[in-house]
Amino acid sequence: MSKPPYADRKPNGLIIDQWPLNRLKPASIRIRRQSKATIAKIKSSLQRFKFVRPILATSNGEIIDGHALLESARELNFDTVPVIVVDHLTKAEIKALRIAMNKLGELGEWDKDALKLEFEAIEALDLDFDLSITGFETAHIDFIMESSSSTEAALAACPKDDEVPDTATVTV
Repeated sequence: MSKPPYADRKPNGLIIDQWPLNRLKPASIRIRRQSKATIAKIKSSLQRFKFVRPILATSNGEIIDGHALLESARELNFDTVPVIVVDHLTKAEIKALRIAMNKLGELGEWDKDALKLEFEAIEALDLDFDLSITGFETAHIDFIMESSSSTEAALAACPKDDEVPDTATVTV
């Protein structure tokens, strides 16, 4: 049995480094765009939670995943951002990974009842922030919370910007 072609390549061990913003550059082809409303939501998230998910980039600084995160960090005047360098993949694999990071999160479905339970659990805690920080509009959260059995209708009524970004999903 022969080894797969990537068997001798070693991943970088997922080391998170802090890079200055000017060291990163967008991919030559941006496969996904974010609205100003989405960037505003990402900025709110960064202000509240800070960076909890690094940007993925090649060793020369080309962003694989995290364009919207970088844009948001620039608007917030961050000096540095966390970066994981992906240097064990071929150019073709990097391009495929970029697509996968944007698409795979879209493939999942919301467990509507679990989402309602999660919002209820957050509200039961000592809440000192607005639930819209989750990416959902307040009106949609209220509708979800008020529904008696299923939140399917509430989620169906949510506009595209209210879908939770793939976190890794949205090229952030």
